Amino acid sequence: MFYGNSSVTTDQSNKSGVWDSNYKGVWHLNEVSGTVNHDSTSNNINANKISATSPSPAAGLFGGVQSFNGSSDYETITNTAAIDVGEGNHTVSMWFNAGSYSSYNTVFDKETGGNNRDYSFWINSASDGWWSAGNSGAGSSWSQPGFTTGSWHLLVITRSGNSETAYLDGSPTLSAAFSGTTDSGGNLEIGADPVEGGYYWNGYLGEFRISNIARSADWIATEYHNQSAPSTFYGIGSATSP
Repeated sequence: MFYGNSSVTTDQSNKSGVWDSNYKGVWHLNEVSGTVNHDSTSNNINANKISATSPSPAAGLFGGVQSFNGSSDYETITNTAAIDVGEGNHTVSMWFNAGSYSSYNTVFDKETGGNNRDYSFWINSASDGWWSAGNSGAGSSWSQPGFTTGSWHLLVITRSGNSETAYLDGSPTLSAAFSGTTDSGGNLEIGADPVEGGYYWNGYLGEFRISNIARSADWIATEYHNQSAPSTFYGIGSATSP
């Protein structure tokens, strides 16, 4: 960090350059007004809300997020080849905080209908989730404690070749083999599965990211600790002169 140069009169930051070229989209979901949650990468694939208050802006773990009412709120990222990465290697991640659980609470879902999916994740209870990549019903239930309500959690799903790994709060918790084709179209929905009848999310969602590579376990653990407890992850010393 460098500051105190009075000759600098314009913003020198390169916001989209923060994200490497493997990121297909990064949606902080932190806008406090309007109907658009912007993509922070140079791809500019924005998420569109139902309205300015559906879902509604809210405070999150480390910034603004969106609050979903469990009955009608969701966001849509329209069909684009840039996010059709389900059959290839990928990483999909999102922070979530559930208000309550019922059958098929949708965190995110990309599909054209039925089993034609790129990637999807639902949480059915405090101990049961279901995630999917590719069609032909390719998916696996995630039966373990951990999906608590009223607390923030980081969900990450990676695919490398024909193997999927799911992480909760920085730790790998489930692996499964996958094969088959994938959905090559269809919108990506955040907080609902309107193609199959709704399955709306009740609670908060934030910091949604998609990459076209499988991030490593160390990468995922580092992101979790950096974002969930930055004060214990790094320290800032006093300023020094150059």
